[in-house]
Amino acid sequence: MAVAHTIIYILLASLAAAAAASGSNNSIFGCYESIISLGDSYADTGNLLQLKILEESDLALSGYPPYGRNFFHHPTGRYSDGRLIIDFFGIYSN
Repeated sequence: MAVAHTIIYILLASLAAAAAASGSNNSIFGCYESIISLGDSYADTGNLLQLKILEESDLALSGYPPYGRNFFHHPTGRYSDGRLIIDFFGIYSN
Protein backbone atom coordinates (compact mmCIF):
# COMPACT_ATOMS: atom_id res chain seq x y z
CA MET A 1 0.00 0.00 0.00
CA ALA A 2 2.87 2.40 0.79
CA VAL A 3 4.36 1.79 -2.65
CA ALA A 4 1.06 2.73 -4.29
CA HIS A 5 0.94 5.98 -2.31
CA THR A 6 4.51 6.78 -3.33
CA ILE A 7 3.75 6.18 -7.00
CA ILE A 8 0.63 8.34 -6.82
CA TYR A 9 2.62 11.09 -5.07
CA ILE A 10 5.29 11.05 -7.79
CA LEU A 11 2.71 11.08 -10.58
CA LEU A 12 0.79 13.98 -9.05
CA ALA A 13 3.97 15.97 -8.50
CA SER A 14 5.02 15.34 -12.10
CA LEU A 15 1.62 16.40 -13.42
CA ALA A 16 1.67 19.55 -11.29
CA ALA A 17 5.11 20.47 -12.60
CA ALA A 18 3.98 19.86 -16.18
CA ALA A 19 0.85 21.96 -15.72
CA ALA A 20 2.83 24.82 -14.18
CA ALA A 21 5.36 24.79 -16.99
CA SER A 22 2.83 24.51 -19.82
CA GLY A 23 1.37 27.95 -19.12
CA SER A 24 4.52 29.68 -20.33
CA ASN A 25 7.03 29.32 -23.14
CA ASN A 26 9.37 27.29 -20.94
CA SER A 27 9.73 23.58 -21.46
CA ILE A 28 8.53 21.11 -18.85
CA PHE A 29 12.09 20.86 -17.55
CA GLY A 30 12.49 24.59 -16.89
CA CYS A 31 14.63 26.10 -14.18
CA TYR A 32 12.94 26.32 -10.78
CA GLU A 33 14.19 28.54 -7.98
CA SER A 34 12.35 26.77 -5.17
CA ILE A 35 10.21 23.77 -4.33
CA ILE A 36 7.26 24.00 -1.98
CA SER A 37 6.62 20.63 -0.44
CA LEU A 38 3.65 19.89 1.78
CA GLY A 39 3.99 16.47 3.31
CA ASP A 40 5.13 14.29 6.12
CA SER A 41 7.82 11.63 5.97
CA TYR A 42 8.23 12.09 2.22
CA ALA A 43 9.50 15.62 2.81
CA ASP A 44 11.33 15.67 6.15
CA THR A 45 13.27 18.88 5.59
CA GLY A 46 14.96 18.96 8.98
CA ASN A 47 13.59 22.25 10.25
CA LEU A 48 13.27 20.98 13.81
CA LEU A 49 16.80 22.12 14.68
CA GLN A 50 16.01 25.64 13.42
CA LEU A 51 13.55 26.10 16.28
CA LYS A 52 15.60 27.49 19.18
CA ILE A 53 13.08 26.25 21.74
CA LEU A 54 13.63 22.60 20.87
CA GLU A 55 17.45 22.54 20.75
CA GLU A 56 17.84 21.21 24.28
CA SER A 57 14.74 19.06 24.41
CA ASP A 58 14.29 15.37 23.70
CA LEU A 59 12.45 16.24 20.49
CA ALA A 60 15.67 17.40 18.83
CA LEU A 61 17.25 13.94 18.68
CA SER A 62 17.67 14.37 14.94
CA GLY A 63 20.64 16.62 15.69
CA TYR A 64 22.70 13.68 16.90
CA PRO A 65 24.05 10.49 15.28
CA PRO A 66 22.99 8.16 13.65
CA TYR A 67 20.74 10.55 11.67
CA GLY A 68 22.30 11.65 8.39
CA ARG A 69 25.36 9.41 8.61
CA ASN A 70 25.06 7.65 5.24
CA PHE A 71 24.69 10.59 2.90
CA PHE A 72 25.50 13.82 4.70
CA HIS A 73 28.05 12.25 7.09
CA HIS A 74 26.78 14.39 9.96
CA PRO A 75 23.41 15.01 11.66
CA THR A 76 21.22 17.35 9.65
CA GLY A 77 18.09 17.68 11.74
CA ARG A 78 16.21 15.19 9.59
CA TYR A 79 14.73 12.01 10.97
CA SER A 80 16.15 10.10 8.02
CA ASP A 81 19.49 8.68 7.02
CA GLY A 82 19.96 10.29 3.66
CA ARG A 83 18.18 11.90 0.75
CA LEU A 84 14.42 11.84 0.32
CA ILE A 85 12.12 11.96 -2.70
CA ILE A 86 11.99 15.75 -2.55
CA ASP A 87 15.80 15.89 -2.74
CA PHE A 88 15.77 13.88 -5.96
CA PHE A 89 13.08 16.17 -7.42
CA GLY A 90 15.34 19.11 -6.69
CA ILE A 91 18.44 17.49 -8.15
CA TYR A 92 16.86 16.26 -11.35
CA SER A 93 14.69 19.31 -12.02
CA ASN A 94 17.69 21.49 -12.89
